[in-house]
Amino acid sequence: MSFWAATVITNLVSVLPLGNLLLIYILGSFAVGQAALGRIFALHFLLPFVILGMVAVHLTILHIEGSSDNFGDLNQNDDTTFHPLFSIKDLLGVMFVLVVFCSIIFYSPQALGHPINYQEADPEVTPAHIVPE
Repeated sequence: MSFWAATVITNLVSVLPLGNLLLIYILGSFAVGQAALGRIFALHFLLPFVILGMVAVHLTILHIEGSSDNFGDLNQNDDTTFHPLFSIKDLLGVMFVLVVFCSIIFYSPQALGHPINYQEADPEVTPAHIVPE
């Protein structure tokens, strides 16, 4: 499934001007192979860290500048302080997500999987369940 997903998603680039050249640059060859898998893995590994850095910058700026009035009052002179209101709310949200995430990972890791994901990819034969909309 991952092979065909990578094939479909990367081929979306081919509709752009000079898309075929860009597709070869993204894949590292003419088809999904070892170079493309390495690049996709690197993207999926680094992207969360980039997003985390952007969140840290956003929270730093929010902490310095303060938030606008989120209670619907017309008085714009008073800013709502970041800490403790937003810090505690965000901390509770992160804790809830981590509890759900860890519960799935530790107690039923295969619950969200599908058996077809464990079949080896064959570039010569498209699986029967992959059909046009």
